[in-house]
Amino acid sequence: MFFTRRQALAPTKTWHQLALYPLLGYWLWTAGVGGLLAPGARPGDVTARVLIVACVAGWAVINGYDRRRPKLGHPPYDWRRLRPLPQPWPTASRTLRAYRSTSGAEERIIHR
Repeated sequence: MFFTRRQALAPTKTWHQLALYPLLGYWLWTAGVGGLLAPGARPGDVTARVLIVACVAGWAVINGYDRRRPKLGHPPYDWRRLRPLPQPWPTASRTLRAYRSTSGAEERIIHR
């Protein structure tokens, strides 16, 4: 995904990068690895381990599919006025091309 500087510094993007992803990643890591490494001999343990591996594999396939199809990102944010700015793309746009800013210079794109 590609972000302009204002999109990358938007509160929604910051929330995802600094709070949501680390927390959910920690839970996924501890639950997934803990479930796979836990000792057990009950018949349901094998089924649970297969289900964990299947869910992680499904996530990996969906993630790979999603990354090949770029989509429009977080709306840019104006911290001075504490409100979102108009999106830098037309409403009907399906690309990541940003408009030129009012100064005539193109807004820099930040790669994720």
